[in-house]
Amino acid sequence: MTYIIYADVMFLWNTLINLTLLTLSSKIMGKSIRLKRLISCSLLISLLTILIYIVTFRQNTFIYHTLYATTYFFMIITYFRINSFKEFVHKLASVFIAMFILDGCINLICINHIDKLKNIVVILLLLFFMIAYICTYNNKKKTIEQNLLDVTLYFNSKKINLTGYMDTGNMLTEPCTNLPVIIVDYRVTKKMFDDNFYNLVLSYHNTGCFDYSAANKYCGTNFYPVPFQTISTNYALMPAFKITSLTYNFSNTSYENFLCGISRYKLKNTNNYQVLLNESLKPIREENSND
Repeated sequence: MTYIIYADVMFLWNTLINLTLLTLSSKIMGKSIRLKRLISCSLLISLLTILIYIVTFRQNTFIYHTLYATTYFFMIITYFRINSFKEFVHKLASVFIAMFILDGCINLICINHIDKLKNIVVILLLLFFMIAYICTYNNKKKTIEQNLLDVTLYFNSKKINLTGYMDTGNMLTEPCTNLPVIIVDYRVTKKMFDDNFYNLVLSYHNTGCFDYSAANKYCGTNFYPVPFQTISTNYALMPAFKITSLTYNFSNTSYENFLCGISRYKLKNTNNYQVLLNESLKPIREENSND
């Protein structure tokens, strides 16, 4: 029996499956992944799948399935940005769960293995998850925009105007002094210190290690290692230092007794804020201050 396989149809079908699978996996992990990365990764894996099939279609199917599984391992690592083996295992398990759910939905609805109905089901599932993804993204974007605040940091006679994000989840404090900690994008330190210190920050950005003794030597400012943990990482240490004050421009609310931590990575890829504000350092609204 001869089978005719159309490469364009196979590519489109694999792309739809990958989009649905990645979107479902993201929902299982409770993560919001950028749409560009979602689409680009789905297209890349589909292209690799076609190339693997072309190379191995005359050989043992074991080789095909082995290489096909390898592409999914590659997809998980690149798409979800793996930082540790434990995180890899967790995300791999999430992808397998998404596979079982997707396959179960198709086989549950598609009685007697009707191919046309399978295609319709996969497309409907994809549309459902994509609409849910877009709605979640828009709601998150709207929430971020509502919590963006213009702030001014004062440090060593320098005045630095930035955009801050009031994150209700940031209740980070320095354990010895119990001072609240705001977090600045590592690139902001270029406006605060000289080039020698910024080179230390770039080294911290690349390696995760911060030279506290050299930083104290260059700046004459004490830096404190602040322990923290995010949803997607294990416990780590963040360098922090004391600055003069923080002022909210719209209400002239100022705070002085707090620390400023340096983020190892960008706070936001879109650069719409550079400071992650602390829940305990909320501004006083004008309408409340007049009461």
